[in-house]
Amino acid sequence: MRSYSSVFSIALPLNLQQGLIVIAKSENHHSGHDLQPKTLADAENLILSRVQPLGAEVIPVSSGRNRVLASSITSSYAIPQFDRSAMDGFAVRSEDVMTATIGCPICLTVVGRSLPNNPYLPALLPGEAVQITTGALLPAGADAVALQEAVKVDLDQIRLPSSLTPWTNVSRAGEDIKNGELLFEHGRVLRPQDLGVLTSIGIAQVEVTRRPRVSIFVTGNEVLPCGSQPTGFQIVDSSSTMLRALIERDGGIADSPKYLPDNLSTIEQEMCSTTADLIIVTGGTSLGVEGEAPMALRNVGELLVHGVQIRPARPIGFGLVNGRPVYLLPGNPLSCLCAYDLLVRLALQQLASQPLMMPYPRVALPLGQPLSSVAGRVDYVRVVIRDNLVIPVKHGPGSGASVLSAASRADGFVLVAAAQTAVPAFEVVDVNLYDG
Repeated sequence: MRSYSSVFSIALPLNLQQGLIVIAKSENHHSGHDLQPKTLADAENLILSRVQPLGAEVIPVSSGRNRVLASSITSSYAIPQFDRSAMDGFAVRSEDVMTATIGCPICLTVVGRSLPNNPYLPALLPGEAVQITTGALLPAGADAVALQEAVKVDLDQIRLPSSLTPWTNVSRAGEDIKNGELLFEHGRVLRPQDLGVLTSIGIAQVEVTRRPRVSIFVTGNEVLPCGSQPTGFQIVDSSSTMLRALIERDGGIADSPKYLPDNLSTIEQEMCSTTADLIIVTGGTSLGVEGEAPMALRNVGELLVHGVQIRPARPIGFGLVNGRPVYLLPGNPLSCLCAYDLLVRLALQQLASQPLMMPYPRVALPLGQPLSSVAGRVDYVRVVIRDNLVIPVKHGPGSGASVLSAASRADGFVLVAAAQTAVPAFEVVDVNLYDG
């Protein structure tokens, strides 16, 4: 019986013949392989060297938020396309009112109106003015707009009590976007305001990097689907629910989890037949013995990593099947969360061309009590923030990796570097916040 409370896997479609797979096991056998646990940095570098970004797809601009541009965008329009009024008022020739003062206002004759959908087309002659609304075409000859509230109107006459410099209250053609201007480079993560800019230049569709599709394989004869009521020695899968939310947060598309028995040939078949870009299978990745998932990965692909110097996810594995990356995750929920945050997330971001960074806001605060660690490993420590001090979340002895509620109670986590064996109280540390 495995001592974890959930397992899962992810599958993604192939692109550039690359993908990602994560797998874990339950039944244990003697491993017989000589892979040594890697440092976190070495594991990161290996993963990034073997995972390539996916291809592109075309989507509506309205669906482009947080998507990554697959090609640069250059504007074929100027915005504004013409000189237009930035205010409601009267279009005038600035040279006509250059001597206007409160004591000696200039009088102009109003000869028409310019509206956004009905512009005034004749050229403005000396001594003339045109009533104009915001966004309307500035008549030829005019180079300034007097504000509505700044002039005195008397039938078809207006009196201006002050001078105007050229282009006062006018939006010049191309002052926002120039024709031929590079707007967004390849790789930009689109924001809501970017979508507005694209729409303003007439772009209805945009080419973006395809979102990775992830299949989740849950292994274990004793594991029940999410929502089940456990009896006897059965365990309800909780990791796949957590993983699906993490995957979708980071730009992936998570399939519903698929539950697999502890059967080597079944796991091998699922590894080879999936069309997903990334696969995760959890459970039974102990370094002392080898379960079905690591054995299956060795049989049908390459097992490149089995063990990373991190806590609590040290038994994590990584490899390739048919050119696609595969992860082997521990079944313990907290180990699973740690493995995702430190390594699975990295491959998912690489596939989606997202920035390679923790998706958590970060704040620097002092420790409220000292932290101890072991030299050579990175510790993923869940913490709470109390009175602007960082306090580690406590859990029962021997249950740290299996107590998912410790992460639910936490405000975030601190990474203790491999070179550190202790962090003294009141030293400032970086806290990755689960919530903004």
